[in-house]
Amino acid sequence: MWLVYNTAMRSRAFIALIVVFSPLAVACAQNAPVFDIPKKTVGIVVDGFLDEWTNLPGLSLKAGAPGVQAVEKPADAEVLFKAVWDEENLYVALQWKDDVWDIENIPRAQAVWLSPEHQRRDRNLFYDYFKFSIRELEYDYLFWVSPRINNRGSFFWQRLLEKRGSERATSAPAVAARDINGVATLEIRFQWRELKTKAKPGKTMNAVLLVSDGDQPGMPLEVKAPNLKALEWDGVLRLAK
Repeated sequence: MWLVYNTAMRSRAFIALIVVFSPLAVACAQNAPVFDIPKKTVGIVVDGFLDEWTNLPGLSLKAGAPGVQAVEKPADAEVLFKAVWDEENLYVALQWKDDVWDIENIPRAQAVWLSPEHQRRDRNLFYDYFKFSIRELEYDYLFWVSPRINNRGSFFWQRLLEKRGSERATSAPAVAARDINGVATLEIRFQWRELKTKAKPGKTMNAVLLVSDGDQPGMPLEVKAPNLKALEWDGVLRLAK
C-alpha cells in the first residue's frame, strides 16, 4: 500500500516539476539561435567541390559571429556551414580556413584524454576537428570530422546513443574532403534512416556545431591542454519548405 501511495506521490511531484520548469525550457528554446536549412533544389554530388553550394545560405562559425561562443579560448579558425535536405538525406558543406593546420587521426577508442590531474577531455579538441551533434528526445548523435590537408585526412567517427545510454547501430555518413589552395572543403551526406529520424518541413533539431583549433602540431597533449581553442554554435536546425 505504501509503495502505491509513494509512487503516486512521486508521479504528482514529477508532474509538478514539469509544470514549474516548462516555461523556463520554452524560454530557453525560444532564445536559441535558429538556422533554416532549405530543401534541396539542385543536384548535390558529394565530391568535396562546393560549386553547387554557391548561392545557398550559410552559417558563419568564427569568433564574433552571431550565436557563436568561445570554448576554452577563442579560435582563429573559421568555418562556413551550409546544409540542404530531402526526404532521404541531410547534406552538409563546410568551407574551412585556418592559419595553422593540426591534423591527427583520433579513433573512437581514443576519444577521451585523461590528464595527469585526472581531468577528462575530448581528445578531438586538441586538433582541428568539426563536431556535429544532434540532441533528440530519444537519442544523441555525435559526429567528429577533420579536414584533409596536404594529403592527410579526412578522419572521422560517429556515435548514436539512446537516452537510456545504450548505443544504436548506425553506419558512417559519406564524406568527401579536399584541400583547395590551403582552404579545406568537405561535403557530408547523412541518411535520415541512419540518424533514426524522419525529415519533414518544419522539423527542428537541437544541434551543436563546434570548430576546434589545434595550432600546435606535434606537441604533447599535456602542453596543448592549457591552450585549447574552439568555437561553438548551440542552437536549432530547422528544415524549411
